[in-house]
Amino acid sequence: SKYAAYQAVILRNCWQCEPSSERLWRDLGPLRCLFARDPRSVRASWAAETVGQKPNSNPSSSSSSCSSSNQASLRPDEVLGEETTTDNDAKCERKEQCNAKQRWYASFLIQKGSSALSNALDILPIKEPRALQGVSHTSCVWFFFGRNDDDSHNLRGKAEHVDDVRNDGTWHLQTSGSKTWRLRPNTNARQSWPPGAPPLAMSQQVMEVTMHRGDILVLNTRLWFHSTQIPPQRYSVPSISYAR
Repeated sequence: SKYAAYQAVILRNCWQCEPSSERLWRDLGPLRCLFARDPRSVRASWAAETVGQKPNSNPSSSSSSCSSSNQASLRPDEVLGEETTTDNDAKCERKEQCNAKQRWYASFLIQKGSSALSNALDILPIKEPRALQGVSHTSCVWFFFGRNDDDSHNLRGKAEHVDDVRNDGTWHLQTSGSKTWRLRPNTNARQSWPPGAPPLAMSQQVMEVTMHRGDILVLNTRLWFHSTQIPPQRYSVPSISYAR
């Protein structure tokens, strides 16, 4: 199969959803439900990768919205929590703070032992892609999501890395917006590639692919260095994907 040779496959337009399901995933509603069900698990695995940074911005400038303190201050409660205050001034202040952070990227994990795992599996548009039927899955779901309201610059997501995992790959479904992946083969793990695998001839060459709603990327994250970016999203639609 192509996956056996390349350890990466793109499956386009795998999710042909009903309008009601599409609307559900055009905002963070499903993720808010998981946070309400098990806030402890979300907080424990929460990672705010990038918050508010403009390209070539000066971190020391008062006009810059990105700093180490800002990154630390993007809490799951800010993104996924519900508004409970009745103080209009407090609501306005929170709205201004959130609007200043409409360039951000975050993730969390729901796994075995979480009271929200069954809920997480139930809300997934695709639990198991048709092309991967019969493949065993671990009892966890990673959620990756962000906003980029800048109409001219990409937002950095995950920095380049490989994953220290034992599985043979993960699949990532884009449920809202878009996300760009940059991939290059991990030639340091040459012994783990199939003999004569075409990607080994690429050396340091980087491939770039943009996933849109309904697309699935199947990837061996041990054998491919990978990083992500969020392109400008029209109409403030969030970029949301999940991985298994």
